[in-house]
Amino acid sequence: MAEEYRVFRMPKQPGIHRPTVQLLHGIALSHRSPTRAGRLRARRGDIIGIDLPGFGGTRRAKNLLSVEAYAAGIAGVLDRLEADPVITVGHSMGAQCAVELP
Repeated sequence: MAEEYRVFRMPKQPGIHRPTVQLLHGIALSHRSPTRAGRLRARRGDIIGIDLPGFGGTRRAKNLLSVEAYAAGIAGVLDRLEADPVITVGHSMGAQCAVELP
């Protein structure tokens, strides 16, 4: 069974052509933790929030995941969304995952 990554998007306003911003939460949090900042940012561009496996109501991974494994999963989600270019902003563990993104 593959790990579950839940994606939330706050679409940008029409006519705005700026990079997508991805907000990554920290340990014991979810996509909701940076929601206020996301709403403010959505006025300027598309926002993506991702609940990592085991957080925000997603199923826990069968095995303990490393930061590198989370980053690989996040990269896979972004590939499937065809979100390019993306600016990633992380809080706590989310920042560690952001640093490990390819």
